[in-house]
Amino acid sequence: AANSAPAAAVLNPYPPLPAPLKSALALDPAKPDHDNVRKIASSFPPLSQLRSTTNYATLRDEVHKRDQLAFPLLGWIVSSNRSYIVKVPAQLSLKALNTEDQFLLLTSTPEKDEIFRKRAKASGTFLAFHGSRGENWHSILRSGLKNYSGTKNQLNGAAHGTGIY
Repeated sequence: AANSAPAAAVLNPYPPLPAPLKSALALDPAKPDHDNVRKIASSFPPLSQLRSTTNYATLRDEVHKRDQLAFPLLGWIVSSNRSYIVKVPAQLSLKALNTEDQFLLLTSTPEKDEIFRKRAKASGTFLAFHGSRGENWHSILRSGLKNYSGTKNQLNGAAHGTGIY
């Protein structure tokens, strides 16, 4: 998200991180510094290393050596994510994909999802696929979809009019 052209739109919410040993914020949502977030994020170890690490303290110490704000930023990214992945039940899987490995990325609690399903059924709403650039997912998962039609943040056309689709 920090590396995208419209970083101000997609790096939302902006991470509030305290400066080490200071009372001020090193990353302040009131004064976003996307270049600083890019610099800090570029010091993250490869995902393969993050996945294979079994010792929290060792990971923290190694990441801290790269940048003092890298581990707090990584922690914020993980802890501010409200989504989770579930396997698609066989009866709902898409046969055309030719794989049983199909998953849903969910961003609400089962209770909220049930409320949505009831309202959707009553109003005739239906589910569809949404494709988006990878850099947009930080914001989508934390803030939901935003309608950028007709704004400086609109990157593609509106084949079916303004809105989110």
